Amino acid sequence: MGGVHHLLFQDCGIYSAPLEPEKVVHSMEHGAVWVTYEPGLPAGEIAFLQDIVRDQEYLTLRRFPGQRNPTVLTTWGVQLELRSITTREHRSSSPVIGLRWCFLSLG
Repeated sequence: MGGVHHLLFQDCGIYSAPLEPEKVVHSMEHGAVWVTYEPGLPAGEIAFLQDIVRDQEYLTLRRFPGQRNPTVLTTWGVQLELRSITTREHRSSSPVIGLRWCFLSLG
């Protein structure tokens, strides 16, 4: 949600290769949202997340094992853990513009 970060930032986008968390944190410092999901997430839900993230300037998507919930949205100082990406329960629960966009798109 914030902290030690790399001098260089991570370009936003959809990744299958491992990322350096310190570079992603630097991107979050500048307004990016890191969308992570458990490796076991169903293929349809992964495709849904990819459709949302694709062509968005400030969103990064990457598989991330060991999370407490299947999907997690993280930006500087704010983290939202989602049990389901189809629920509407989290809509507009954050003042962060990037996350709010994600919630509206996910709902």
